[in-house]
Amino acid sequence: MSRRKYLAVGAGVVGAAVVGGAAYYLSTRGPTTPSTGKPLEGETVKILSFAAPYTNWVKNLGPKFKEEYGAELVAVECPDEELYRKAVTEFIAGTGAYDVVVCHYSDVGEFVVNGWIECIEDLYNTYGLDPHNEDMSDVLRLCGCGWGGKVWGQLQDGDIHIFYYRKDLFNHPDERDEFKSQYGFELRPPQTWEEHNKIAEFFTRKKGEKLAGQTLEKDFYGTAFWGKRGFAYGWFVGRWAGFELPYFDEEMNPMIDSEEGIKAMENLVEAVKYCPPGVLNYQYADIRAALANGDIAMCEQWTCVGKGPEFHTPDMIPKIGYSILPGWMVNGQLKRRAPLLVGHLLVVPKDSKHKKAATYAAWWFTKPGDIDFEITSEQKYTTLCDPWRKSTLDSSEFAALWPTAAEYLAAIKASFESAYPELRIPGGHRYLYDEVDQAVVDACSGVKDPEKAIKDCAKAWDQITDEYGREKQKQYWKQELENWKRAGIYK
Repeated sequence: MSRRKYLAVGAGVVGAAVVGGAAYYLSTRGPTTPSTGKPLEGETVKILSFAAPYTNWVKNLGPKFKEEYGAELVAVECPDEELYRKAVTEFIAGTGAYDVVVCHYSDVGEFVVNGWIECIEDLYNTYGLDPHNEDMSDVLRLCGCGWGGKVWGQLQDGDIHIFYYRKDLFNHPDERDEFKSQYGFELRPPQTWEEHNKIAEFFTRKKGEKLAGQTLEKDFYGTAFWGKRGFAYGWFVGRWAGFELPYFDEEMNPMIDSEEGIKAMENLVEAVKYCPPGVLNYQYADIRAALANGDIAMCEQWTCVGKGPEFHTPDMIPKIGYSILPGWMVNGQLKRRAPLLVGHLLVVPKDSKHKKAATYAAWWFTKPGDIDFEITSEQKYTTLCDPWRKSTLDSSEFAALWPTAAEYLAAIKASFESAYPELRIPGGHRYLYDEVDQAVVDACSGVKDPEKAIKDCAKAWDQITDEYGREKQKQYWKQELENWKRAGIYK
């Protein structure tokens, strides 16, 4: 069954959920300690998750959880592109096969509206567990994990994009002098996406040319991005976010086919000229390798890249700098936003047969202290779990892990303070993962010019909206915009 059909079936399972009212209320309780002993003795919690390394957190900490609470944790791995469909199949069938499902930011609205998951906030209250909401940024609480006034999923992996650049090249006096003579401004981490492409053009060189005083033994490129179908949409959203426009207006008319959306797509297409050959087949690992192997000058990527051991060698540490993403000049002001992309949330299905054990597992793995272990210890290299708790980002232990770790954490903190959410209303996957992703591939490969690609995408968005019910979608979107306002994203 296609994703389209799954969504159509799901949409008919449950009527519209109650849309959030005037005030967004998230309860926080004082710290409580679970009862001593092993209150979950003999239970088994099955966790449907993306495949390793994303299940390594279960392997790393599962034995400790069993020792403390008595429950066995079993990770059931599923390829990223198949997990959504597998989860929806189980939800619709009501099998209760899984007690925890790992999902993305964009799944929350779909899962809540169809009545497929329990509210994690209510479960925490039932079992007397402190959700530590004060240790999470407003944008994550309101626009990542929340829906209709409550937190529905427990954030485990705080995915957001930051900017990486070759600090040694940007600071080299010969490169700085030559850049200023060509472009008329100082070489620096790009403030705007126009600057980004100029810097990418400047650093794109052929084998035999000079770079930082050395003769190149291979071609060198300005940048790289995810160009293959799957998550290519993220590198468009990274550019679109800086305009600080919502995905739709309040009447559910797409905004991405505006002048700003076209400009964002044109900028991404232009960047292809300054990327390594084959960039349209690049995925996460390819971009990471290009930076580590010295093939590119800069890139947009998830924060887990900065923790990679290949970047912590004595040779590489001085070379890598971190920053918030570039943005755009809007009405004379520089606007920069970092997209919340993908994210991993732990949700408890309605049909779980072990809800208490599932709730304890979601809480225990992500509470301050244990989530720090996953991120800041040597285990961090095997989990790809990205930091998101305020206490983690302020951790002196984390800041001491490598000489530039404090700079890395500062870039992440600044990015969360300027975050731009994924689209989370019902159909969020289809709007972004299907239609925007295809538009990026079509535009960057030359199948369509940027304007046609983005306008065709907007037409597809209208079709999705009509399929789900325009009035329902409009109400869900208004609810989201209220959350955006409370998080300071939209005025």
